[in-house]
Amino acid sequence: MLKKISPEVVLEAPVPKNPMAGFLIQKILFPTDFSNYANYALKYAISLATHFNAILYVLHVNVLLAQNYPPEVYHGMDADYIAYLKHCAKESLQKVVPPEVKTQIRVEEILEKGVPYQEIVRKAQALGVDIIVMSTRGRTGLDHTLTGSTTERVVSLAPCPVLSIKYPEFEFSKSKAAE
Repeated sequence: MLKKISPEVVLEAPVPKNPMAGFLIQKILFPTDFSNYANYALKYAISLATHFNAILYVLHVNVLLAQNYPPEVYHGMDADYIAYLKHCAKESLQKVVPPEVKTQIRVEEILEKGVPYQEIVRKAQALGVDIIVMSTRGRTGLDHTLTGSTTERVVSLAPCPVLSIKYPEFEFSKSKAAE
C-alpha cells in the first residue's frame, strides 16, 4: 500500500551536497549523421565522457548500405560503389571526434547499416550503455514530417536514458527597444 507523503516532508527533505553522487556513467552512445546538429550534441557527449572517464561509442547508421532495401534501390550501384560508400562512411566516422580528444578519453567508432532508430536502440542494448546523447534534429527535415523523428523513437524505445540536445537555431540578442 502506498503511503501519501505530505508536501511539508518533501520540502524539508535534505538536499544532497553532490546531486551526481551515485550517478555513474561508464558507457556513452553518441549516434551521428555527420550533420551540424549532431556535431553540436557531440560537445555534450565528450563533456560527459571526460567528466565520468567513460567510453564514448560513436555510431553512424548508414541507410544506403542497409540490406533490407529492395534491389531496385541498388539498381545501377555496383559492388565497388557500395564499397566506396562504406569506405567514405568509415573515414567520416573516424573524423567525428578530434584527435586531441581521443588522447584524453576512450573512443570507439561503429558503423552499422539499417534503419537508424532501430540500430541505435539495438546497439545501446548490445553495448549496455548508460546513456545515449544525441541531437533532436538531423539532416533530414522531411523524414520527421512523414515518419517522426529518429530521436523521438530512440527516446521511446531506448533501454537507458537519452539526453537529447536541441541545436540553438536562433541567437537572441538584446534589442534596441529593450534598452
